[in-house]
Amino acid sequence: AEINREQPAFSIHVGDFKSGGSPCTDALFTQRRDWFTLFHQPLIYTPGDNEWTDCHRKPAGSYDTLERLDNLRKFFFANDLSFGKNPLRLVRQADVMKDHALYVENSYWVKNGFLFVSLHIPSSNNNFERNLASVQEYFKRNEANLAWIKHTFDLAKKENMKGIILGFQADMFFSQQMAFELSSGFRDTIRTLTEQAENFQKPVLLLNGDSHRLVIDQPLKTTNTKHVLENVIRLQTMGDNQVQAVVVEVD
Repeated sequence: AEINREQPAFSIHVGDFKSGGSPCTDALFTQRRDWFTLFHQPLIYTPGDNEWTDCHRKPAGSYDTLERLDNLRKFFFANDLSFGKNPLRLVRQADVMKDHALYVENSYWVKNGFLFVSLHIPSSNNNFERNLASVQEYFKRNEANLAWIKHTFDLAKKENMKGIILGFQADMFFSQQMAFELSSGFRDTIRTLTEQAENFQKPVLLLNGDSHRLVIDQPLKTTNTKHVLENVIRLQTMGDNQVQAVVVEVD
């Protein structure tokens, strides 16, 4: 209701529309999808770990996580429209990159000369854990995510966009080791974002959730690791017991 009173151009939900311990049922998915339709303006959603990677937990229902992921795509990404009573038409990765036709959740849209991008990067180490099936899912989706990052940065340069905003769920920067450890499910993403943003030179805003507290910082270093990559700012939103929104204005 408060967001509807504010009337922003659109809202981005960076994942975790449920707790990790609540059941991953179709009924809950349906309720959350119905809630998303209450927004007057467009709402773009990108998945978090609580919606699928953590659904194997007993309190969450002991589900097959990959089955829940398939279901999530059917429930929330059935067409090329955002949620909301006045939806945006999105360009989905599945529609422009046939090699990655599965990844309907990755998208982009343009507003006032800025490119907005959604990426499916959940916490729980990007699903790079637990068992062979999970790791195989990670490798395929990671390949698609890296291709989508490169594609959208190329598009932004070609179209002379003023800047890029990328939204995803995971807090990839909760420890410095995430950037270089072989066990990190975020290592490739951090490296690719660093390379692309450094080459782009224009403003880049990274939006994430996951760690439940408001953070605004500059987490990336230049490719030679000597300096802060100053054209990149990260905004981490609140969550958990502090469920609030952040208003972002573009000048």
